[in-house]
Amino acid sequence: TAHDFEWSFKRQLDPRTAAPYAGFLYDLKNAEAVNQKKIDDINAIGVKAKDDYTLVCELEGPRGYWPVLTSYIAALPSHRKSVEKYGDAWTDPNKVPEVVSNGPFKLVRWEHDKVYEVVKNPNYWKAKDIKLERVVVPVIGSAASQLAYENNEIDWHFRVPLGEWRRVQADPKLSKEIIKFDLVGTFYLELGVKYKPWDDKRVRQAVAHAIDRERIVNAVLQGLGRPAYTFNPPGWWGFNPRITKDHPLVKYEGKDAIKYLQGTPYEGGRNWPPIKIYMREEGDAPKAAAQAIIQMLKENLNMNAELEVMEPRAFRGQLWEHKLQTVWIRWYMDYPDPNNQQYQVFYSKFATGQRHQWSNEEYDKLVSEAKGIVDRQKRAEMYWKADEIMLQDAAFVFVYYPLGVGLLKPWVKGMPKTKDGDWRPNWNIFVRMYDYLYIIEH
Repeated sequence: TAHDFEWSFKRQLDPRTAAPYAGFLYDLKNAEAVNQKKIDDINAIGVKAKDDYTLVCELEGPRGYWPVLTSYIAALPSHRKSVEKYGDAWTDPNKVPEVVSNGPFKLVRWEHDKVYEVVKNPNYWKAKDIKLERVVVPVIGSAASQLAYENNEIDWHFRVPLGEWRRVQADPKLSKEIIKFDLVGTFYLELGVKYKPWDDKRVRQAVAHAIDRERIVNAVLQGLGRPAYTFNPPGWWGFNPRITKDHPLVKYEGKDAIKYLQGTPYEGGRNWPPIKIYMREEGDAPKAAAQAIIQMLKENLNMNAELEVMEPRAFRGQLWEHKLQTVWIRWYMDYPDPNNQQYQVFYSKFATGQRHQWSNEEYDKLVSEAKGIVDRQKRAEMYWKADEIMLQDAAFVFVYYPLGVGLLKPWVKGMPKTKDGDWRPNWNIFVRMYDYLYIIEH
């Protein structure tokens, strides 16, 4: 009910919860002040259940993106009675009699790191429109998933490995089952400004001009991406059309990029300290792109760097503790508004921590003020100005917008599409694929 939403929002913002996504709800009146312990009354937060079916949200100001923000999974409600009775175990069917949720499916089986199973929720408000009765999802990597798909053990294979992409395209059967889709995100380098050699802006600028994004997309990723010059992906509101490949802040200059090192301790590509690029384990395509970047840094700046692939949880912990010198990372959009990308990723004053080391007062001020601007064009101009500030400081080098490729059996129908005709399987920004799928006789 609406009371569960009210309780869940306040629980997430309670500083004692230390929720990593508390910042998602800072647009609620007094939410940031409560979360940062400037106000000691949890009920001062601007959210109230008027009755079981009416939730009233009072915001800090105009927020045109609020409806789409609250559709993201971080704003979903928790079942209060279950949380209070079972604590963190309330979502584990191995530990509770029933996992209570308000979606179209219920979690009934979860063998950790192996498989999970959901069944249709008869209490869902649109249950009559849900055609699937049961979904079983094995928790396996992309290589194992590829094999399982070709052995007819699974019906949907989310991610074709880069190493299999050419073979899949050439296969007369598999090529007809391809689902290609936008991952709605950005892969980029973070040059940790707290570490040498990245504490010198001139060195960071040299790197920004030494990476050939088009070569990475075409030769390394085999077309499974688009070159990125800013953070917001094309095709989504907030994309900056003014920063193109020939813009002086991002233009690829090859070996000429070494000129930016003049006057630094590394002039001429000498005296480099040890440089290590850290990334989380997430498949062969990002890894191949990282190796290509390392090769370009050697070719163009005489820089020797090595790659270290970390276990995802360990990587995330060290990222947020700012313990990593150089980071190869991605961000996938949570909801379609630049507030999600430019504020929630790079704003440096969240009480729950800062994802990256870089901070800039002018940037923080712009993206914070842009939240409340009603005029759409004026708001876009503010985000585009923030883009330029970020690119001038060169603490981040945006490299490519990834595309995904999956395989779907011909007897599975109903895969949703956008208004533009693009496939939209389950992913970060959209998690309702199973609401639409159905299976025909085969």
